[in-house]
Amino acid sequence: MSDEAPLLSEELLDGLLARWAAAGLPLAPALRRGLSDAEMDELTAPLGLRLPGEARLWWGRHDGAPSTTPDGRRLDRRFTRSFEYLPLAACIDIYREYRRLAEASAAEMGAFRAEMAHPDYFFHRALFPITDSGGAGIVVCDCSVADGAPTPIRRIEPAEMAEGLPAPKAPSFGAMVVRWIEAWDRPLWGYDAAAGRWVDHLENRTEADNRSRLV
Repeated sequence: MSDEAPLLSEELLDGLLARWAAAGLPLAPALRRGLSDAEMDELTAPLGLRLPGEARLWWGRHDGAPSTTPDGRRLDRRFTRSFEYLPLAACIDIYREYRRLAEASAAEMGAFRAEMAHPDYFFHRALFPITDSGGAGIVVCDCSVADGAPTPIRRIEPAEMAEGLPAPKAPSFGAMVVRWIEAWDRPLWGYDAAAGRWVDHLENRTEADNRSRLV
C-alpha cells in the first residue's frame, strides 16, 4: 500500500463522520446500523460478486441513511454537495439498472463493433455503485481486486456508458474519503443547518477538483 492509495480505515471514517456531525448534516443523527459480512454477502450473492474489503468497511460502519425521517418527511442524505449516503440495498438496485441498460446497449450496438456486443463494455459486472449524484452519474468501486487490496474508484456518467471502462478517479476508497475530508476542510462546500441548505464555495475549487468529479 502506498501513501497515494491508502486503504479505507476506521480512523478515516471517524474523521469524515465528525465533519458531518459538526456541519449539522440531516443524515448525521439518522445513520443506519452497519451490516455484518454475512448480511452483505446475502445481499450481493444474487449479483455474482463479492464486495472488497474497503466497501465492507463503508457499509459495515453504517448502512447508509434512510430516505425519510421517522415522521415521513424526505431526509436529505447528502454528505457532499452532490452525493448521497445510500444503503447497500439501494446501491444494488442501481447496479441492476445499469446492468440492464448495458445489456440493452450491447444488444443494440453489438452488430457495429464486436467489443460492444458484451454488456461489460458499457458497464462492467465487477463495478459496484457506492453513491450517485441524482442522475448526473454514479461513483463505483472495483470488486475484482484481491482481498485486502485498494479498490480503484471510478465515476460513470450517462454519456460514458458508450465509451468502455472509464479511468479511475481515485486509486482507493480510502483516497476518495481523504479527498472528501479535505473538501470539507478547505472548504469546497458547507451546510447551513439553520437554513437547511447547502452552500457552494466555488472560489476554492481548482481545475483538479473539477476533473476529479468526486468533490
